[in-house]
Amino acid sequence: MCCVAACDQEVGKLHDLASVAVGAMNPDASVTCRDGHVTHLHNFVGIVPSATGGHEAELEYWLRVAQAHPGHGRGDADASLLPHVRTSLGTSLVRWCASLVHEERDGLPSCPRVWVGVRNGTLMLRPMCEHTECLHAMRPFQHLATGAWHTLRANHGRGDSGHAGETTPRAGVPIQVLLRRSGLVLAVVTRDVAGRDEDMQTLDPDDVSGGVEEVMASVPDDTMVSVTTLSSLHEALRRPLQYVQVVPHAPAVGMKGSGDATLSRLWLCRHHAQQTELKRLQQRQQAATTAVSQLVQWYWRDGRSSHAYGHECNTQLESAFHKKQGRVVVHVEGGGTHTVALHKWPMQVIESGATVLRISGKTCVCWC
Repeated sequence: MCCVAACDQEVGKLHDLASVAVGAMNPDASVTCRDGHVTHLHNFVGIVPSATGGHEAELEYWLRVAQAHPGHGRGDADASLLPHVRTSLGTSLVRWCASLVHEERDGLPSCPRVWVGVRNGTLMLRPMCEHTECLHAMRPFQHLATGAWHTLRANHGRGDSGHAGETTPRAGVPIQVLLRRSGLVLAVVTRDVAGRDEDMQTLDPDDVSGGVEEVMASVPDDTMVSVTTLSSLHEALRRPLQYVQVVPHAPAVGMKGSGDATLSRLWLCRHHAQQTELKRLQQRQQAATTAVSQLVQWYWRDGRSSHAYGHECNTQLESAFHKKQGRVVVHVEGGGTHTVALHKWPMQVIESGATVLRISGKTCVCWC
């Protein structure tokens, strides 16, 4: 119905309005009733009949939005996703996978959460990097002897089904639905020519889609695989992903009420682990410290002679000084090691008792 007060005109059926909102993905999309009143449309996440929880409903919503984007359904070469759709799709996939793959213990997880089945002659299981703006899978042609589904099923399949009637997460991970949904998302992402990370995303979209078909054909719906098995597979693949903190201040793992805890620490490849918000902050801090250290020179005085510390030692001493560290160990030119006691007067090299001086470039110092 029209949203204007006292107007009883219809603006359309929910299905038609949803098609307008999804097709345009424009927050300013609007419809007009017969009396000329304008109703603005907003994104709406409803109830997905097959969803078992909010994370699954959110993932299904963004997956359908991405698949409905012009070009993706036809496999056009110039298909591209809007940035917020791509990021929301990746974020919802990570949240949903984290709700499926978790361990009944305290501490850091030992197993990547997002896995995909990719066709490479046979169905290969590979972990996916959780960088939400890229979402690339480990290349299937690496370590071909590891991760084939038929081998995994023969070695672990029956032992991972859990006890009869067991419904807790300890029964394992529903591997078919995990591989299928991750594969559908990866198939959309690999066709996104605008936002794709060309260095990382090297998979053929047809191989990804073929993997989804093979998962549905060869992996039974009720197949459960234990987290231990997935952890062992990750180890056998030589640990291509690492679990890293990506934000400066992350809530504790398992902390109650920390809704963002899932996304504050991600399983990332070595490339994307160096591009996190935390890493960028650390690089800016290091650059600032280096810039300041160039205005300050540290010396150590042995008897009647003063010796300037080299640039690396100078930066290290200045950084430790600002962090209010009690001691810092520096390796001076010539192979010697100085353990400098800071924030005392006078500052000293503990090994030799030599005095350490910090002199600003803007300060005039006279020796008498």
